Amino acid sequence: MAKKDSQLVRLAKLGVVKPPKEKGELARKEQSSTSDTMKLLFRCMAAYDSLADARKRRKQCRDFNAGRQWDELVYIDGQYVKEKDYIRSQGQVPIVNNIYASLIHNVTGQYRNNPTKTMVIPRQPMDNDAEEVMTNAINAVHDLNYTDDLDAQLVKEKLFSGACTQRISYDYFTERDRKDIKLRNINFNRLFFNTDIEDVRLMDDLRLIGEIHDCTID
Repeated sequence: MAKKDSQLVRLAKLGVVKPPKEKGELARKEQSSTSDTMKLLFRCMAAYDSLADARKRRKQCRDFNAGRQWDELVYIDGQYVKEKDYIRSQGQVPIVNNIYASLIHNVTGQYRNNPTKTMVIPRQPMDNDAEEVMTNAINAVHDLNYTDDLDAQLVKEKLFSGACTQRISYDYFTERDRKDIKLRNINFNRLFFNTDIEDVRLMDDLRLIGEIHDCTID
């Protein structure tokens, strides 16, 4: 053993320097990290798969809203055909009575016709100037993100899927050439979360939530 190596060993025993990690130890840590990542990935996949029925029902609601009430496939005489085509083949007319669309338009119209303004109301007495500053700051974020349209779309999504989800981040605005708080509605088809939720407050039951991102390898 060289003199330099023996000195490093002596210092390591005294706790002055840590001995160099062996390649096997690094490999084990990398393998453990990869294993944890794969476990998380499979948990996310299971959560996404468990929402398959919810995504199917959401699509039906959107089809009904668009007047596609007879576009579902049915198995007739060994082949799949659309319900409207099968009805026509029987010499009848597939009547579309779109009650669902009028309901959606009515609810979203009521929301748009009754706008609200966010105000900060403190639980404890505070300076009126600070209260006004906080109120103006929140409303500035709403104006920057056009939340009137954003929230109206969220109400429609609530009627389609029963879920309304927004993502809040600090991001870059090209038109303003600066970073600020950005609000974005999440498409339900890309959303996943654990489905054994019982508490409506989502305090302890919501253990996993995420969004699928379509990214390039780079």
